[in-house]
Amino acid sequence: MYKQMSDDPAYDIEFQENPTEYEIGRAEQDAFKLQPYESELLPVWGIKTLHEAGRAATDIYQKFEEYNQAREFVGMDMARKYLQMGWTRSLRYGKYPGGRKYESGEERGPQEWYDEENVTSHKCTGSILRR
Repeated sequence: MYKQMSDDPAYDIEFQENPTEYEIGRAEQDAFKLQPYESELLPVWGIKTLHEAGRAATDIYQKFEEYNQAREFVGMDMARKYLQMGWTRSLRYGKYPGGRKYESGEERGPQEWYDEENVTSHKCTGSILRR
């Protein structure tokens, strides 16, 4: 039986030592809450420039492979979430000026590839996700 996760900013559970306490969440849920993975993945995650996005995607995929070799499912799932976040964020920055989907509380329509560098970042991260 899994323990119910709370809405606290961080969990008291050390998931590397207690992987059965982990509940698979939807999409990018809990990516900034689970230790030690947040401390290992967040510092290398970035999408502001094409170079940063490419390096981040490669480094996070490397961590995914390390977690896989160590048979650490929770780490693999967290690395997948960071890759997914890079992909979705770069797409948003590519379509919306400043990455802002909402303006004055209203959703604004996307522009056709507002920022070409972020579109390329999106494609770069996407190629890692398709591996």
